[in-house]
Amino acid sequence: MDKLKQYWVAEELERALGDPENPDSTMSFKRVIEIDESEEFPHQEIEWLYNWKLQHHYIPVNCGGEFTSFEEFVAFVRVLCRRDQTIGIAFTTMFWSFLTWMAGTEEQKQKLATYIKDEHGTMCLGYSEKEHGADLIGGDLTATKVPGGYLLNGEKWPINRATISGVSYILAKTDQEDGGARGLSLFMVEKSRLDPANYYNLP
Repeated sequence: MDKLKQYWVAEELERALGDPENPDSTMSFKRVIEIDESEEFPHQEIEWLYNWKLQHHYIPVNCGGEFTSFEEFVAFVRVLCRRDQTIGIAFTTMFWSFLTWMAGTEEQKQKLATYIKDEHGTMCLGYSEKEHGADLIGGDLTATKVPGGYLLNGEKWPINRATISGVSYILAKTDQEDGGARGLSLFMVEKSRLDPANYYNLP
């Protein structure tokens, strides 16, 4: 019996990755152990996934991609994480793009889709802080309206893939008087447009 359509991508990916017990296969068990022991970022494996065009399945069809359902999405992420959870999580930070697919403008959606598909771009999410952990309402980072946009002031930590992501989603307080969730806003920040003198990465 043929597998249901929502499992086709997972099946094709599994087949393309090859036998994990074969050391010459992409993401073989031997290779992922080497990556783990070296504590290096899996650049080679991530690039293989981009070249296989898996990133297209993180972009909705109406934005020019091939995402059709979360059932399909979970199925192929499970394939990745069975090989190596680090690689699976590293590639799937692209999932934060759904913040734009759900609430972004059409211009933002099209720009992000091009960035992901053609530039092999990815993104990260900054919501937690050293002093407040995951207490989102308790965060100190602020966004103040200024001519031409907003000025973000503060820090987020830790952020997965912060140093190697071109787009950062940053949660900030935009209403100092409203101490609840309505006083928060989420910003899509293109790091290439920032002045390097105005921000830095924390260790």
